Amino acid sequence: MTLKQLEQALEILGSDENTVFDEDGVRKTEEHLALIREWNQTVSLVSQGDLAFLTERHLVDSLSLAPYIGLGKKGTALLDIGSGAGFPAIPLKCFYPDLPVLCVERSVRKAGFLHRVIATLGLEGIEVLAGEFPEHPSKIEARAITARAVERPRQVYNRILQRLPVKSTFLCQLEGVPGTAAGKYQTEVITDVWHQAGLRRGNLQLITRV
Repeated sequence: MTLKQLEQALEILGSDENTVFDEDGVRKTEEHLALIREWNQTVSLVSQGDLAFLTERHLVDSLSLAPYIGLGKKGTALLDIGSGAGFPAIPLKCFYPDLPVLCVERSVRKAGFLHRVIATLGLEGIEVLAGEFPEHPSKIEARAITARAVERPRQVYNRILQRLPVKSTFLCQLEGVPGTAAGKYQTEVITDVWHQAGLRRGNLQLITRV
């Protein structure tokens, strides 16, 4: 990723009144990426092809979700299913330290990596559950739900919608799932400045239970 693209992404972030954008957030995200590079061969966190493009393919894409997780609203919390290397949960937590976050990761080794990241970066208000969704967590208590990279995306998609609380939103980037959710859900397809600038991977749907 070019420096110009990164600056463009951070400029967009800085235009959001809810953004806590400072050097500490940048430093922590850099440490997160360094830990991924250090541990990738052992834990298989990302593909080898992605390893050289962590900022472009993962970090900036994660931060592009910030405007849609309900920052500044009472009771806002993020549930990230299939956190893996920590995207999008860790970058969002770095820039929004007051955001409560719960990461669910089926791989014990990847969950262990997430614990190491949290301890190294000194993050507070973030928890990791090692287990399979929907068994973990037993109840969704978050206003925003992400599941950026999971196996069996259609199955996870259906299970999230079945358990989605009223007024909570699933920030869906999964491929191979229906274009809109029928019934008791409101679906909005997002075409924003992040999308137009090519800073988000794939498409984003906001699916809210009404």
